[in-house]
Amino acid sequence: MKQPSNNFQKIVIPFFIMILFFFLSFSNFIIDIKNFSKSSEDGITNSIYYYQPIIQRLEKPKILLTISENTTYKVQKGDTLYGIAKKFNVSIEELRKANNLKESDILKIGMILNIPSKSLIIYSPVDNYDLKLKTEKILLLYLKSNIIFSPVSNGEIIYVGEISGFGKSVIVKIEDYSIVVSNLQEIFVQNKQIVNLQTCIGFAPEDNVLNLSVFFKEKMLSLKEFLKK
Repeated sequence: MKQPSNNFQKIVIPFFIMILFFFLSFSNFIIDIKNFSKSSEDGITNSIYYYQPIIQRLEKPKILLTISENTTYKVQKGDTLYGIAKKFNVSIEELRKANNLKESDILKIGMILNIPSKSLIIYSPVDNYDLKLKTEKILLLYLKSNIIFSPVSNGEIIYVGEISGFGKSVIVKIEDYSIVVSNLQEIFVQNKQIVNLQTCIGFAPEDNVLNLSVFFKEKMLSLKEFLKK
């Protein structure tokens, strides 16, 4: 009789151990089957199915950070208020208000406009924790619970893997912001996956310390001023 291959055992056995752990630990644990499809150049669509652990949060998510990062824009020849508002996905009224402009005001080449941005709310990725600033740009979350959730309500996973000095990490993108959650023991999400506040992105022991940082475009933000009081 042919024996199962070593590769098969390496994949299947850890998976069932993980399922057993969640099933025994959490009464509200279920497995959802997700589908990711990608079309090739020859028109053939390939579908990949994977398993997503789903655990409902035990508590209402706590607001960790409320971030608002303004952008400026230098008026160019041919610019109109309508065109600039459309370019940055804001309303003309919001643009006027941010720059104290009246309807009769005319844009001048070289004028610097403030571009209002919508506030981003980042929630704690764990239900119970102690918080400390490692630096002004990196938050430390000392875990008192071990299931790690998405920190935003409607984001996309853009990176899953190791980050040098920070261990296993997940990067979630929402609009121009990227939130980095590092030092997980296991990761349960895939690249390009859409996540919400109920999405379990990973697992870490209760004595572990998560690192959390936020980027606006490519700029790493100082988080001290945005902490929820």
